[in-house]
Amino acid sequence: MKIRIILSIFISLMTTGILVSQIPGTKPMNLHDYMEDHMEIAEKQFKKGKKEKLETILKRLPELAPEADREEWEKITTSHLEKGDLLKSCKSCHTKFKKTYKKTLRKKILDIPEEMLIE
Repeated sequence: MKIRIILSIFISLMTTGILVSQIPGTKPMNLHDYMEDHMEIAEKQFKKGKKEKLETILKRLPELAPEADREEWEKITTSHLEKGDLLKSCKSCHTKFKKTYKKTLRKKILDIPEEMLIE
């Protein structure tokens, strides 16, 4: 009986902690899932002539980078946004950072701003 009570309290505290820690106007998600569920859709839309969503995402994407890499992400996305070759921006980051992120940050939960989501 005591174990059930302790377990219930523990689950309640964990759930409350998760709800409180989420930043309003964001969705918690790891970078891998975000790229598959949202970035790939934005790329497909871009190829069909709808470039607005991919532009919005690329402008804000450096916010998701770890502090140590943020400046490099900013350079890559800004450079390709200015040139208009948005898909090359994706390739550049993917080529440079993929191995590191697969090893260390693949499952880290990030707060993705709503304007970067495709619903």
